[in-house]
Formats: sequence, C-alpha cells, structure tokens
Amino acid sequence: MFKKSLGIILAIALVATMTCIASVTAFATVDTTKIYTVAGAQGLCEASDPTSTGWKPADAANNMATIDASSLYASYVPADQIVKVFTNVAAGSYDFKITTNNAWDNGEYNLTGDASFGGANATVVVANTGDTVVIGFDGTKAYIDYNGPALGATVAPTEVVTDAPTDATVAPTDATVAPTDATVAPTEVATEVPTQTTTVPADASTATVKTGDTVTFTVHLTAGTADAPVVAIDDAIDFSNTTLQFVSASFPNLSGVVGGTTANATDDANVSELNFNASVLAGFPAFAAAGGADVAVVTFNVIADGQCWANSNMDSCYDVNFNDFVVNNVATNGAVLSQKIDVKAAPTTPTEPTIPTEPTTPTTVTPTDATVAPTTIATDATTVATVAPTTAATTATPGGSVTTGQATSVTVLFVVLMLAAGVVLFARKRRVND
Repeated sequence: MFKKSLGIILAIALVATMTCIASVTAFATVDTTKIYTVAGAQGLCEASDPTSTGWKPADAANNMATIDASSLYASYVPADQIVKVFTNVAAGSYDFKITTNNAWDNGEYNLTGDASFGGANATVVVANTGDTVVIGFDGTKAYIDYNGPALGATVAPTEVVTDAPTDATVAPTDATVAPTDATVAPTEVATEVPTQTTTVPADASTATVKTGDTVTFTVHLTAGTADAPVVAIDDAIDFSNTTLQFVSASFPNLSGVVGGTTANATDDANVSELNFNASVLAGFPAFAAAGGADVAVVTFNVIADGQCWANSNMDSCYDVNFNDFVVNNVATNGAVLSQKIDVKAAPTTPTEPTIPTEPTTPTTVTPTDATVAPTTIATDATTVATVAPTTAATTATPGGSVTTGQATSVTVLFVVLMLAAGVVLFARKRRVND
C-alpha cells in the first residue's frame, strides 16, 4: 500500500514539473504571428545607405528570422528564437531596439526587456571595422552575440598536432653547443606605460579655470510645436574629469527623467559622462516656445587649474508623431540645439585690517632728591636733643597724590621724633636715680 501511494505521488510531481517546464518554454517562445525588426543607428542597420539616419521600424531588410538549421549559428541559437546578422560593421557604438509589427510602441525591446514609450536603447560596441554582430530575440528581450562568424562562413579546420614522423631529419650531432656553464644575462623587456591623450571634441564648450571656481554647463533646445511637442529626449554629457568634478544636474523643463544623478566612467580615463533620458506622452511644450528652453543645467567644481570642457551628445529627440528633431547630436526639422559653459570665480578671502598699536603712556617718576635737614642728637645727657624741622618736598603730583619724596620725608621725621622722645625719657629717669 505504501509503495503504491509513493508511486502515485511521484507521478503527480512529474506531471507538475513537466507542466511548469512547458509553461516557461511557452512564455519565452517568440510569437511567430508578429514581425520583429531591428531598428537602430545608421552604420549598423542602414550601413549600405549613407543617406539614411537609421531607426526605421518598418525596414524589411532588418527583419529578424529563425536561424537556418544548416548555418553555423544553429548549434547555439535555439530553434524557437530569431536573429538578425549584421556583417562587415564599421567600428563604433550603435544603439538599437527590436520593434514589433513595423511600428513604434507596439512592443519595443532592449537587453533587459520591454522598452516601449521611450525606454532605454540597447547598445553594442564594435571594436574593429569588419566585425560581425548577431542580434537575437527570445520573446522577452534582445541579446547580442558580438563578432560571431558570418552566416555561412567556412570555419578553418582545427589542426591536431600528431607525433613527428619517424623519418624526420635529425640535426647533425657535431653541432656546436654552447657550454652549459655560460652565464646568460636575463633580457629585461621594459614595460612601457602608454600615455593616454584626450582629444577635446571640436564642438565642446571650453573655458580656462582655477581651482575653487564653479562651472555651469547648460544645454538649450528649440523644437516641436504646441500641437506636437517633444515627447522624448536621450542625452549624454561628456566632461574633462581632470579639471571638473560633477556636483549636480537639474532638468527644469523635463519630467520622468531617468539617470542624470551620477557621472559614469568612459573608455578614456580623463573623460566622464552623465547619461539621462526622459519621455512622457504629454510631451514637453516648453521647447516649442519662442527661443526654446533649457534641457539640462549641470554644475561642476573646479579641482585643478587649466582648461576645462563639456559637451552634449544628444542621441535622439522626437515628437509624438516620431518626427526626429535631433539624431546623433545633429539638429533637424528646424530644431536648434546649443550649449554654453559659464565660470564663476572662487571668492577672494579679504585681508584682515591691521589694528594700530595704542601709544605708550609715559611714566612720570618723581625725583627722590628731597632735602632732609640733618638731625642733631645731643650727646650730653642733660641736653635735650634739638631736632631741626625736616623740610619735606613740596612737589605734588596732579590730583593731590603724595609723591615718593614726600613719603620718604615723613618717614624720616617720624623716626627722629621717636628717637628724641626716647632720649628725653632716658635722661629724666637717670636724673631721678641720681
């Protein structure tokens, strides 16, 4: 009974597992009733047409299809997925999306999923001119097989090294062999550190700055109409990170902004980039007004003396009818795109005023040469000592204070009077005794 129950449980679990697998597989399967097209930058999608600006969702030449079972890709592209192969692509960076049924916003896909209504583009970077790029779609998102072999290309056979034939020619045994005790100096190969030279873009805004200054970089746009305003903008601002340090960015006439809060590294160690995009169906009518409006205002701190620069690279800008106003940083259809850089010098620290020294008040010293009459003390016991009056100094300091000379005279007079009194008492006592 137990074994029978266990068998039933295992069977149910197996059926459930197979059902889940089937569901997941069905979810990831491409809908074959729809047409999927790679729409992207010229050079990838319209490389054969130099007059094209790219981004054509209805270009049948870029439609995706299931892989041919006889091709070299069949071994690693699932049969239920579709791809588009681009051969002999020029070196560069290319943005793209996968579109549905030859139109925008029917379902657009990037490398992470659905990117309809102005979502972020997918990007492939081609390092070498002539490379092949394979873009695939699994039903939910795009993926890239960069630099795969061209479709139908012949792959050179792999040469397997076998044992050398027995009739191989053997070098003569009398060949001169260097002595084994010879000291060979090691060959030192100098490792040269490449110096990276940054080329300032020709259309960049530049300024000469000093440490402590503040730099403001502004991107300005005039585009669209009141009836068909701009609905999407995708921009990247590059700047020299050797002189500028990103502080903040504001987007006074945009809403729904994604990015624009952190400066990102680039392939050039001396250049950083601020990426952002914004898209709303209501649009941004401010840009259609006379004179246009600011797209972004970026603030930097200056961290080194020298020349600084910043440059806007607006990738795309279009209205609700998908009329392009900016493509690859080139304005079109009457749009005007401009940028400027402003420098605010660091405030100068004021020098503290010198406090004048108070004049020194001279000290008045009263002379100590007051004349004191000599005191005569009689040596005869019967003679009363006569004390001559002491003449005190009569000079007084302002305000009635007693001077040093007066104090000395009074002290001497007091001592003399005490001595005289003592002599008189001593003389009387002696007379009584006698």
